[in-house]
Amino acid sequence: MLEDFLRVHDIDIPFAQKVTSTETTNIGGYETHHNIGSSMRGTAILTKDGITLTNVTKLPSRRAIAAEYRGTLLINIYAPSGTAKRHESDHFFNNELPYLLQPPTARMIIGGDFNCVIAT
Repeated sequence: MLEDFLRVHDIDIPFAQKVTSTETTNIGGYETHHNIGSSMRGTAILTKDGITLTNVTKLPSRRAIAAEYRGTLLINIYAPSGTAKRHESDHFFNNELPYLLQPPTARMIIGGDFNCVIAT
């Protein structure tokens, strides 16, 4: 179903969260950069064949992956969710994510699953 969606919509660089295995995002015509942890939950950036990413950076927590494409920094995150993981979430946003934001760049795309509630 994912493969059909990507082809119908002609998507060049999709981000994926909750990636459980390399097979999940093994899609013909795309190269996949995985960041999957031992808990088998992670992130990935896929690129259509012919699109080359550079400076791929993976957080050890597996909750984010970043790469550059033609001077634009791409960051895909999968933030911790729920009140039980509040400390983990705070640590992610205050300590881990800023690591991927260095050095600052004029062009940046951040996407993914932020698991944030703005209002109830």
